[in-house]
Amino acid sequence: MDKWIKKLALLWCKIDDKIDSLFERRVLNNTNGIFAFTMSFIILLGLILVIVYPFDSLSQRILFFFIYTVIGFIAIVIAGVSHEKKRIKNSRLYPFQYVSIKWDTINYKALKFNKEEQIDFNLLLNRRRVQNKINFQENNRSKEGANHRLLFSMFHVLIQDGIDNFTSIQKKDFFEMLMDSFLMNNNPIKYDTLKTSFSNWKGDLNSDKGKSYIKYWMDIFNLS
Repeated sequence: MDKWIKKLALLWCKIDDKIDSLFERRVLNNTNGIFAFTMSFIILLGLILVIVYPFDSLSQRILFFFIYTVIGFIAIVIAGVSHEKKRIKNSRLYPFQYVSIKWDTINYKALKFNKEEQIDFNLLLNRRRVQNKINFQENNRSKEGANHRLLFSMFHVLIQDGIDNFTSIQKKDFFEMLMDSFLMNNNPIKYDTLKTSFSNWKGDLNSDKGKSYIKYWMDIFNLS
């Protein structure tokens, strides 16, 4: 008996795997497959209702089935459009989650952002793309260029869980976001410079200088 139970269980697993493969590879692997499967289910359910429910005449059955199918079709189309709109919108957003900030407590004077840059900064912290690049004006010690380490420290404070443990893919997205969103003292940001500066910043993160950068931004954004 034990052998038969095991054989039947293995057979059931094989059938189950084939069904999963059918759904994942052929039915649910694209929008058309999902639409066809859902519409087929709606039609099947409609036929069952037409057969089971006691309608007064054949014409009522046909009318019910027609209206039911049309409503189901419209509902599927609306759901599909809504899902695709959400997918497109999310694809335009940067993949970073930011901490909660009270906008009226931010020290914009210390940030050195004008009114337009404040609006763009607000867009950025809502994961959206800026309309115009923000000019980051924090100088480094040479006074010849903007301070990349301060920029990294700012986002280390603003992004949930910080940026020091970013994967290579996350760093790539992060650097692209910085290049898309900021100028450094009116100059474009260079990818190679970001890579080098990020490594140096990460190495100094727990130093007195690194901690002072973090405190600097915590005070500006009024974060505890």
